[in-house]
Amino acid sequence: MVGDLSTERGTVLVSRSREGEINLTKLLPRTTAAAATLADTPVPTRPVAAPALAQPARPWTIKAGTISVNQYRIQVNDEVPVEPVRLVVEDLSLKAENLSTAEKQPPGKVSLALRLEKGSVSFDGTGSVAPIVADLQLTVKEIDIRPSNRTSPTK
Repeated sequence: MVGDLSTERGTVLVSRSREGEINLTKLLPRTTAAAATLADTPVPTRPVAAPALAQPARPWTIKAGTISVNQYRIQVNDEVPVEPVRLVVEDLSLKAENLSTAEKQPPGKVSLALRLEKGSVSFDGTGSVAPIVADLQLTVKEIDIRPSNRTSPTK
């Protein structure tokens, strides 16, 4: 059980290199390294007795009272396109109440708001984790959805 978890005024940089590697994946363990380690593990020469039948382990469950993220900034840099893409999300705020990873729990309250250039996006409603289901009211204000000319050469 997580009672309350909150964080404020953070910054996250997400970048994708020209080779397609996303910087945040470096925070996760490499599956190829784990596979190589398993491949190097010696195989026993004698047969090993099968373990006694045991009850399957119950998956961990997490229940959160309140999770809040306030005044975050996310900067995204993508070097893969011919013209690199730069995007900044500001004033990101997220609030989630009474969420659980246990199956078939009642939905909790969720809300998210962010600013993207001059516009804003927000949603409020309910959601659950297992299964993933959400009933949200979306609000979008002053977001330019026309193709951008910022990367076009000047004539």
